[in-house]
Amino acid sequence: MSIEKLAAKSDYTWGIDTDVVWIRDLDNGGMSVTNNIQNIINHLSEHLPIKEYRLMYGDSLGKWDGLKFIGSGLKVDFFSLNEMDYHKVIQKLRHVV
Repeated sequence: MSIEKLAAKSDYTWGIDTDVVWIRDLDNGGMSVTNNIQNIINHLSEHLPIKEYRLMYGDSLGKWDGLKFIGSGLKVDFFSLNEMDYHKVIQKLRHVV
C-alpha cells in the first residue's frame, strides 16, 4: 500500500505557519493521527522538506503537543506542550525546539 493511502487512513488537516508544520486530527472516524503519525509524516515528507520545520499536533480534543525527529531519519516522537491555544503552543514550540 502506498504512503499516501496509509496516511489517508486518518482524517486530518495540516498546514504551515512560518517555521511550523501543524497537523490536526479531525476525528471523523478514521484511524487516530496519534496511531498513524509515522505514515502521515512520511507522506508529508514527499511534499516538503519536513525536517526543516518544527512540528506540532492537535488532538481530537483540541490539545496541542509537539513532535520531534528521532535520529537521522523521519521517525518522530511526541512531547508534551499541553496547550489548547494555537498561538500559545507555537510560542512554546519555538522556545523548546
